[in-house]
Amino acid sequence: MTFLNTSLLILGAALALGPIIIHLLNRRRYRIIDWAAADFLLESFKKTKRRIRLEQLLLLAMRVGGVGMMGSALARPFVPEQSLAALLGTDEAAVRRLRHAFGVRPVYKRVDSCAAEFDTDTAYL
Repeated sequence: MTFLNTSLLILGAALALGPIIIHLLNRRRYRIIDWAAADFLLESFKKTKRRIRLEQLLLLAMRVGGVGMMGSALARPFVPEQSLAALLGTDEAAVRRLRHAFGVRPVYKRVDSCAAEFDTDTAYL
């Protein structure tokens, strides 16, 4: 699989580090102040500590995965016909016919100086 926009893929991977950095910064230890009701809270916290930690790690994984998938979707992944033909064990013409049967056709856009897009038959102007 290749990407049409590798710079957006790299940007998405860098942004996926954001939730991890925030998570690590929030783990700083705070100054502990003893007070009477804290004993009851600490006992309750010890009972649910494992579940809360698992929930936080799952939430972190979902946040990182969401940002990473968004970055890879913006990078526009695609599988070239040669690779797909080798994977399916057929030739490129069969893959091209299969893509045309599903309505996947290459589209080339031409941009003029007024920033309008026009369909064209070739990949160049």
